[in-house]
Amino acid sequence: MKLATFEIPTLTGPIRRIGAAVSGRLIDFQAAYAAHLDRVDPGCDACKLAALLFPSDIVTFLGWGTLGMDAARHSIDVAARTEEAFGARTSYAPDEVRLLAPVVRPGVLRDFLTFEGHLKGVNKALGWQEGVPPAWYEVPAYYKGDPDTVVGPDTAVVCPSYCNNFDFELELAAVIGRKGKNIEPSAAERGYGFP
Repeated sequence: MKLATFEIPTLTGPIRRIGAAVSGRLIDFQAAYAAHLDRVDPGCDACKLAALLFPSDIVTFLGWGTLGMDAARHSIDVAARTEEAFGARTSYAPDEVRLLAPVVRPGVLRDFLTFEGHLKGVNKALGWQEGVPPAWYEVPAYYKGDPDTVVGPDTAVVCPSYCNNFDFELELAAVIGRKGKNIEPSAAERGYGFP
């Protein structure tokens, strides 16, 4: 499942939603799940319940674990059959919304020094010893990044006036879906509880 965070334009300003990219569309989990709840329990406060389960913050949603992922799957199924629920659309074309960074503001941002090949190349370019120190394989070194610097696609990044050279990097993130400690690699690859 390719999770996404996006803004929907409204008459009163943009509303942030979380969802998934499916078949060239962005599914609004909240709207689609409200349609699902209205179908399985007519008369319940479907919109309020869906808003609780699908907040605008993807990190909070991931904390719901298997329950949240099951609800997300229901939302995707409903959006394939239902265009609108309670006046809200269940899906959008990418050009109808503003795509944001999936995790708009992470609680913490850590950047591990690099990939092995990159580190070997940097060491060589700097005239340092050939290879990678053995300790790097045991305890990967990292530095803390600024979580306020995360931006989504098509966002202008302004170079500060005092800056002579502007460095940018492509970063990768791994989100395994729930809290954990000493997680075995095989469990992380399975999605740590999410099929």
